[in-house]
Amino acid sequence: MRPCHSRRRALLAIAMSTTALLAQPASADAPADSTSGASGANAEIVVTAEKRASTVQSTPISMTAISGEQLAARGITQMMAVIQSTPGLSTRSAGPGQTELEARGLASSGGSSPTVGFYLDDTPLNPPAAAQVGKVVIDPDLFDLKRVEVLRGPQGTLYGSGSMGGTVKLVTNEPDPSGIHAAVDGNISATQSGGINGGGSAMINLPLGANAALRVVATDKHRSGWIDRVVLSDFPAETNPNCAPFNGCTRGDVAHAPVARTYHDVNDVDLQNVRASLLLQPTDRLKLVGTFFWQLIRQGGYDEFDIPPGSTRMAHYSAVDTAEPIRDVVTIGSLSATYAFDGVSLTSATSYWKRNLSQTQDASESVYNLFGLSSYVPVPYSEVDPSHQFSEEVRLASTGTSPLQWVAGLFYSDFHSTWIELSANPALSGLSPAGTNPDGILFDSNNPYHIIQYAAFGEASYKFSPELKFTAGVRYFNYKSTMTNDQWGIASQTGTADHLVEYIEAKDHGFNPKFNLSYTPSRDLTLYGTIAKGFRPGGVNQSVPVSGPGSCLASLQAVGLNQVPHSFGPDSIWNYEVGEKARLAGGRLTINSSLFYLSWQNVQQNVALTCGYLYTANAGKGHSYGPETEITAQVTKSLTLTLSGNYIAASIDKVNAQTGLVAPLPILNVPKYTVNGSVVYAHEVGKDATLVTRISDVFVGPVKDQAYFYYDIPTYNLVNFRTSLEKGPMTLALFVDNVTNKHAIYSINNTSFQFNMPALMRASTNQPRTFGFDVGYRF
Repeated sequence: MRPCHSRRRALLAIAMSTTALLAQPASADAPADSTSGASGANAEIVVTAEKRASTVQSTPISMTAISGEQLAARGITQMMAVIQSTPGLSTRSAGPGQTELEARGLASSGGSSPTVGFYLDDTPLNPPAAAQVGKVVIDPDLFDLKRVEVLRGPQGTLYGSGSMGGTVKLVTNEPDPSGIHAAVDGNISATQSGGINGGGSAMINLPLGANAALRVVATDKHRSGWIDRVVLSDFPAETNPNCAPFNGCTRGDVAHAPVARTYHDVNDVDLQNVRASLLLQPTDRLKLVGTFFWQLIRQGGYDEFDIPPGSTRMAHYSAVDTAEPIRDVVTIGSLSATYAFDGVSLTSATSYWKRNLSQTQDASESVYNLFGLSSYVPVPYSEVDPSHQFSEEVRLASTGTSPLQWVAGLFYSDFHSTWIELSANPALSGLSPAGTNPDGILFDSNNPYHIIQYAAFGEASYKFSPELKFTAGVRYFNYKSTMTNDQWGIASQTGTADHLVEYIEAKDHGFNPKFNLSYTPSRDLTLYGTIAKGFRPGGVNQSVPVSGPGSCLASLQAVGLNQVPHSFGPDSIWNYEVGEKARLAGGRLTINSSLFYLSWQNVQQNVALTCGYLYTANAGKGHSYGPETEITAQVTKSLTLTLSGNYIAASIDKVNAQTGLVAPLPILNVPKYTVNGSVVYAHEVGKDATLVTRISDVFVGPVKDQAYFYYDIPTYNLVNFRTSLEKGPMTLALFVDNVTNKHAIYSINNTSFQFNMPALMRASTNQPRTFGFDVGYRF
């Protein structure tokens, strides 16, 4: 476990001290963004899901919104907790910054683009990168957010590519010119079989005159690890030679082999971020908001353990001493400008971000098994993914109370990334023809990737009566992607240090329509039906060797190919949905539910070759269907119950030739069902003090995943407990996460960017039982 750096502790102390000095004394009038865990369970949340302000209950789409107040009351600081409490949303994750979002059975394990859009305010953060970074979202701390919006179903009309399963929006608090506001939050906890966690966040809001303000948020946190890295002095070779070209199908007994060295708790995480927003409102009509965001995540290793031996010990076993660090740096700059004309508002959202994700994996075991080496040698397999994107959206939206409301706009994005892979050891030079690879390069690549996207969109609604509203929209999209595939090394097409350079291009254009009919007989009931289309761009595949010691020719011929297809096409879905949103018992009972059916064309799916490589193909035609329900009941003034869940049946019904797949095939990484529930009890204790106790439970059904073989991930159940004392601006909380100390499996080999091998799987897992204290103070 890395020690906390004194520099970071000093910076956080300075930030908190400055906050305290600048803050005004607490008054009876709490700021608009104050938190309270004792109230507001069924309060209306204003959202901007349709690019205009509305409430959750009046927005005729399937969605979940969690306010900043609710996030604080639940102790939610990371996206994983949001995902686990939202029906229809699932994930594959191996730690912060290593998370793929999926919704309604639309897995993103295949392809190079995500199936769920991810936004920070108006900044799109879901790049279609042909690398690990392409589908994993940034993982910002959620302190001082205004709300999180989760929109289920395709949002291709207003949000474009990568949002065919849904969209997640993080909406930040804007600077407030009305006065000085500030908040601090600190916590300390301990993880069973791990170590001490701790850190804090601070916010200061400073008026800069009557029409300007600055808001700064800073976070510094440390999470201990619980996964050990065990280096064996005599690594047991694989046995059972029935899975050519690998020498052994069964891993040796690593759990009882002699140990050379053990590194405890290697998957520790340090996170630091800063978010600063400046608001200028020179006139009543014009508002400008500029935002800067910077975040650094350093992780000592993946949240993964080896199978075999399995969860009896949270560990990765290695024949050599190779660390697996991860470093993820994100910088975002954005400018939002809004001008209110008479009857219409104009919005310009400009953003630029860059991200650099680097990671290393230990490939010694897979290289030994694949190439039949006489001994294990260190092969650190590294990937570096620098990327950046500029985007611009300009839109006009009607205002006022006319029966006709509309929004129309233009979108442009210019994305660049470079997928770099590095792996070498001179001991491997003998695997290439003599003298052709003296450095023993296993596989190196440098793959610049570029995609430009254009779109024009419009959506209009008309109220035929106060109760009946029809909405129609369409988005025209056009994209072109280019990639230079430059590779060399033993496992490349050349088999030597000579370079193979290929230029690959893909492009497409089309339309995404949407139709929605809603009926609102009263403010307490909304009924709706939606038909909408979503899409995801196609991409490119890396070439695989068809000769030499790492040849995949036999594996390709087994599925009717002589080489991996250079590219794969876009996939798309049609979504058919009906739903209702009802408030009963004077607003104390809320029931929101929907039933959907998705038809998925040209499913982008990973195909696993027996030689250890993966490639993406348009596997065929699939479907996904099921119900989603959210229920909140304010049983008494003190007692609130919530229950939500979904069931998803998702499969590929017709497969394309030359994939080796057999229909029907379950779509990978999709839980068949999830159920979330909570019990919250709040009561007064003494003068102006409230004690809030919360017990929550997340139950996730079985999942089919894929490594070298298919793997059935079992169900898991996670229970959390939190009790907090709220008195004025102060909150003191005691919490226990994962009360039953469940070792859940989220996914299998979702971080792998080297060879899949039959003898080993690496399972992503959750944090063991963690208990601690949290202190918050708002000024």
